[in-house]
Amino acid sequence: YRFALIIAVVAGLLLALVTWLSISMSLQVARSQLETKEAVFSSFLQDITRNALLQGEYEVLQLYLEKLQRDSQVRQIRAADSRGIIIASTVPLELGTPLAVELDADDDELHRQVISNETGVVGTVEIRFSHTQLEQQQGWVLRTSVLIALLGFCLVVAISLALGFLLTRRLVRLTEAARRLSDGDF
Repeated sequence: YRFALIIAVVAGLLLALVTWLSISMSLQVARSQLETKEAVFSSFLQDITRNALLQGEYEVLQLYLEKLQRDSQVRQIRAADSRGIIIASTVPLELGTPLAVELDADDDELHRQVISNETGVVGTVEIRFSHTQLEQQQGWVLRTSVLIALLGFCLVVAISLALGFLLTRRLVRLTEAARRLSDGDF
């Protein structure tokens, strides 16, 4: 059964390595895609906010922000004029209040961009992204991968034990036949 044990250990190590690499690569790709999405979203938001600030179309910007918040990863969007007064927000109660400096929450990422042109600062826009969905997906991938790896390991152990038993049984028969032959039992 040493043969079966060696196969099981090697298979377990390989499964653990493949599972770890798969999870790491999956996480890396997901974070890269999220960063790209956030950058594009922030750039788009900066452009529409600049236009609204320069043209004084705060109501139109407010409508855009309400639509943009439908994205599950967008927690909050706020735009302020050059005085730091909120002129559009996904939380309407904030309209007309000063734009306060806020820190990132544990599962949120805050992107704040100052909007300026040749004459100076026109305003500020900030968007708070939630990474809760990504973290939930990572947890699911981790649990699923570990479960599949454990099932694969159990399957390899069962096959290794079966092969070990079959090989051992045949070797025992061969050994017994050789002993009988040496004893003169033809």
